Amino acid sequence: MAIVLRPSEPRVIPELTLFLCKQGCRAKAREDGTIIVEPPHALHATQAHMELELYIRLWQALHGSRVEFLD
Repeated sequence: MAIVLRPSEPRVIPELTLFLCKQGCRAKAREDGTIIVEPPHALHATQAHMELELYIRLWQALHGSRVEFLD
């Protein structure tokens, strides 16, 4: 269940990718300025999206950078 994210600032991609990996997600930056993410504990797509949304809200609160879900 992969979810694609696009940070508003490309410069934060490495840091956001690392943050998501530390949360147990599989996260990989792509050359097109997006990150493909697989949350670790999701049983279905809705749960995966909800789990990732929590991580992204925390990230945005700490860094002030916006992240868009592309799915």
